[in-house]
Amino acid sequence: MTHITQAIKEQHKDRSSFLLYYVRLMFPKLLKIDRVHSHVFALFFFVFQFFCASSLFFLSPILLAAPEPVSIQLKWQHSFQFAGYYAAIEKGFYRDAGLDVTLKEIDFSKDNVQQVIAGESEYGVSDSTLLIYHLKGEPVVLLNQFFQHSPLVFLSHRDSGIISPYEMVGKSVAFNNNNLGDAALNTLLVNSLGDLSKINQIDYDESYFQQFIDGKIDVIFAYSTNEPYLLEQQGVDVNIINPQSYGVDYYGDNFFTSQKELNSHPERVKKMMQATVKGWQYALDHPDEIIQLIRHKYNPSLSEDHLQYAVRTTEQMIVPKLIELGSVDPKRYQRTALEYQRLRLTETSQVKNNFFYKSAGQNGILPNLTKKEKAWIKAHPQISVGGSPDRAPFNFADEKGQYRGLPMTI
Repeated sequence: MTHITQAIKEQHKDRSSFLLYYVRLMFPKLLKIDRVHSHVFALFFFVFQFFCASSLFFLSPILLAAPEPVSIQLKWQHSFQFAGYYAAIEKGFYRDAGLDVTLKEIDFSKDNVQQVIAGESEYGVSDSTLLIYHLKGEPVVLLNQFFQHSPLVFLSHRDSGIISPYEMVGKSVAFNNNNLGDAALNTLLVNSLGDLSKINQIDYDESYFQQFIDGKIDVIFAYSTNEPYLLEQQGVDVNIINPQSYGVDYYGDNFFTSQKELNSHPERVKKMMQATVKGWQYALDHPDEIIQLIRHKYNPSLSEDHLQYAVRTTEQMIVPKLIELGSVDPKRYQRTALEYQRLRLTETSQVKNNFFYKSAGQNGILPNLTKKEKAWIKAHPQISVGGSPDRAPFNFADEKGQYRGLPMTI
């Protein structure tokens, strides 16, 4: 035992000498330090080494854990329309949440919503068209609503005489028919013309824009945040036919996922939502930085002037100073569903609670009720409501005699 004790003392002596030498080498001002204090330095380094080793032991699973790879299916090509997602990637908001996010541009041969439903991507960007999928029974979940208005418009040549939907009869019209059509544009045409058979609908692809410039297509769909600027730069004067001018004001771009993703990865969904909102907030607060990011990394073909135009018009769609970023009013979607049913775009107008993302404590489209109100509803499961049968969309009876209208959304 004596020999062992002496050996330990010698080991500590040698280590103390080495540490003293190391400290003197690294810190010249301490050259006059005496050997008595070397043991203090040795103790300090022993504690420091133990702390580092312990930290690595406990934190290594976190530090070494690879971020979860997920992808977002965009509904168009790279532009400021997706600024919030770029910001969330480049500023590390996704990475800080343990997520490795990839963005996928539109594939013109595929339905971008169905790509998410099929699992090709875990998340996607859509608009009010997403509601049609839900009403048709598809398992989609709306997470965040970013565009409070839809930027979808129709464009025609200034000298064509096509200044409203009514002049589109018999004309060639190119717009998205791969994902049940663009909701706002579909509604505008059906409201005005009765159905889509009165137009010559063109399947659009990457060449449709140039075909319009060349006069081969009479009318094209466009985003008010993008194409009008491009055409102006090329000296092409256009008429803008905006659905909002005809009483069609639907939600624009939203962020969604599949029911499968929500069921399998509820925490990941929550992190994606939070990081995406942070990304959009950053993008709106630092537009010039995001413009440079888009030009250098995502779409070098876009000019700075073009992106500045997109910033101004995108803010008009998001309305960030009036409406909480990423928030949604379920009643507005319910009113849209009534329009879809009336126009026979869907067979039902019943928007189920599972269309909307809800965390613990939330009740989908139902308001927060007091105990007294809940007790009254429980005691009165059936409520009689009176109304006119032919005042759509306010009060009306559908083909099956069921009462429909705005009061049903309350």
